[in-house]
Amino acid sequence: MKKSFRVVDVTPVKEEILSSKEFVRLSEKSPHLIAKSRFLLPEIGKRGFGRFEVRYTVPMLRHKEAV
Repeated sequence: MKKSFRVVDVTPVKEEILSSKEFVRLSEKSPHLIAKSRFLLPEIGKRGFGRFEVRYTVPMLRHKEAV
């Protein structure tokens, strides 16, 4: 029987910008992963409640963007 392998291309991310909803979910489920966070004000005329810049205690693996 032939083995097949699935390759997943990921990159470690130490810091990223999250929506309010994503930040609340992260802070409830895994507050130990947040080393530092900063609130970014919402832009006038755009939807949403602002964003959060989050620095993680350990790098998170994210799928690489296709070029």
